[in-house]
Amino acid sequence: MTEEIKEEKVPAQYVLVRKDLPVYVQMVNVGHACGEAILNAPINKRTVIRLLHVADEVELLLYRDKLTAKGFNIAVVNEPDAPYNGAAMAIATEPLTERTSSVSKVVFHLKPARDDVKVD
Repeated sequence: MTEEIKEEKVPAQYVLVRKDLPVYVQMVNVGHACGEAILNAPINKRTVIRLLHVADEVELLLYRDKLTAKGFNIAVVNEPDAPYNGAAMAIATEPLTERTSSVSKVVFHLKPARDDVKVD
């Protein structure tokens, strides 16, 4: 008996954010919404997100390498669709309660996103 193989549907996660908020607030809340939607991870509702900007993909991957070399678990977000075609878009550490000063030493000179977001 042969079983028909059905094409699996790609899961979709929907995130809604208020347009009347400043861009950096939207970004932080998108991060929180995504994190809280993943209940498999032990994410405390009081978790603070430190949202930092890097110049480009090259710098992003440099920080990925620096943080993984120090033993941190890093999630890398790649955008599969055009025009980015697999480019790394963002990275995140797991929620940390220890070794935060070690991360800070790596990223200390990066600006918080709120400091360099310009909205026209």
